Amino acid sequence: MAFKNISLLLIPPDSGKVKGFTISLFTISATLGALAITLLLTVFWGTAYFEEKLDRSQMGKLQTENRFLLQRLSEMDNALHQVRTQVDEIVTKDKSIRKVFDIPEVDPETRQLGTGGTFTSEPIPLVGEAAFTLYNTQNEIQTLLRAAKFENESYAAVLDEVAGKKFLLDHTPSIHPCDGSISRGFGMKADPFTGLVQLHSGIDFASDYGTPIIATADGKVQFTGWAGRFGKVVIIDHGFGYTTVYGHLSEINVKKGQTVKRWQTIAMMGSTGYSTGPHLHYEVHKNDHPQNPDRFILTEMNTLFQ
Repeated sequence: MAFKNISLLLIPPDSGKVKGFTISLFTISATLGALAITLLLTVFWGTAYFEEKLDRSQMGKLQTENRFLLQRLSEMDNALHQVRTQVDEIVTKDKSIRKVFDIPEVDPETRQLGTGGTFTSEPIPLVGEAAFTLYNTQNEIQTLLRAAKFENESYAAVLDEVAGKKFLLDHTPSIHPCDGSISRGFGMKADPFTGLVQLHSGIDFASDYGTPIIATADGKVQFTGWAGRFGKVVIIDHGFGYTTVYGHLSEINVKKGQTVKRWQTIAMMGSTGYSTGPHLHYEVHKNDHPQNPDRFILTEMNTLFQ
């Protein structure tokens, strides 16, 4: 194909010399093509540059949001752990109450079946740490919901049992009569004054002079006064064949015939009678027979019903 030429004449406005140029169409076409390609490349690379810059901006924003979501998931996970701890404490209380009221405990396998299982849902459209944390959080939420439902039903059953046994429990000795450590237990012991081995029909609690002594169950004061080797004594009749004895007192705060409640202060620790120092001699009798008081001191009662 032959390319034609174009002649250009430059005529000055004055009487200057006229100049002429001859340019081939090929040169013009090539120049315009180069300019077009340059323009297209400029537009392409400019667009790519701004798209990349925009993508980086969006990526940075998404990464910031992702870090925020991971932080919130971590906070939720920590909160769920606290709830789990509270549920575990409820389970412990449930077991303690059942023990106090002589209610059969929930079989561990039954409790596991009631709260176990695995969370199932639609696939999580996340990967990596976020997916792992979210899955565990969902799983824990479902487990806690089942656990709460199970423990609620367990408590309902316990309350039904307690309603029929509370009066008996209120009148059954079942707590420590005072603060202090056990200095002498129940059973055959050597008498500290004579050295003879004989039945020590109670438990001795050693503590400071004047330590408050409390009633270990509801009842009526049967006796107050001096009782030989036990010094100042309070005896409480709790009904159902139970009586309790509190000896070596320094001060008595109740009167014969007075009704008392569990946790009520009835006297102060002393060292009256045959005593080597401030302590409480505490006895529990069932149908006039001395019992080992240790069997009637339930740790659960000391923590559950104060």
